[in-house]
Amino acid sequence: MARDNFAITGATQAGIVGVLGTPVAANNGEFDNAVGRTVLIFINGLGAASGGATVITTISVADPYGRTGDIVNASCAADTVFCAGPYPPFLFNVIATGRVQVDFDLTDANARVVALHVPG
Repeated sequence: MARDNFAITGATQAGIVGVLGTPVAANNGEFDNAVGRTVLIFINGLGAASGGATVITTISVADPYGRTGDIVNASCAADTVFCAGPYPPFLFNVIATGRVQVDFDLTDANARVVALHVPG
């Protein structure tokens, strides 16, 4: 199944530039992490009341030593903001795509997610 792509967004002095995506549990999501300086910002309740808490799971990949294990980043409560990352590429990037995969346990029309590249 194809995952929703959250386009990488840059930061300027004016703030975050780009479009916020709506997380959909049926599709989940992914974002580019080629340089390993990407953070994920999840806003649960943008402009309206949220439907409830959302569990955000970052899918890990096997590291050079064969270790793996999904990481449940958070149960993001209604009307809160959650930020995670940056994600080391050798632990989180899918080798074939260079993307990090993220799962959501529910779909909330009032939630938004953005992948933000942090300049280094």
